Amino acid sequence: MICAVPDPHLERWLLIDSGAFKKVLGKGCQAPDQKCERDRYKKLLLNAICNAGRTPLIGGLEHTEDIVNAMDLANLKMVDDSFGKLLKALERVLKAPKGRKICSLVRERQGRSRNTSEP
Repeated sequence: MICAVPDPHLERWLLIDSGAFKKVLGKGCQAPDQKCERDRYKKLLLNAICNAGRTPLIGGLEHTEDIVNAMDLANLKMVDDSFGKLLKALERVLKAPKGRKICSLVRERQGRSRNTSEP
C-alpha cells in the first residue's frame, strides 16, 4: 500500500500539467507556484475549471481521474518533488522493469482492471 499525501495540496497536482488539463477540460491552466495559503489551490482549481467553461460540482475534483490519465507522468516526476516521490513509490510497488515508464505500467493495469470488470 502507498499512502500519498500531496504536498502542499491535491488541487495543485491537478493544475501542474496544463496540457492534461486542456485535454480534459478544453482549455489549459496556469501551473501554480508552491505558495501555501489556506484554500489557495482550491480556489485556483475552481477558477481554472470555470475559465474552461465548466461548472465544478465537487470543487473540481470530479475531473481528477481524467486529468491524471491525461498527465505526462514522466515529465511531472521531474517537475514536482512531491508528485515525483509518489510516482517513484508506485514504480517500486509495481516493480517497474528498468527503463519502463510508470505511466505505461499504470495504463496497462487500468486497462486490465476495466477489462475484468466488464460482463
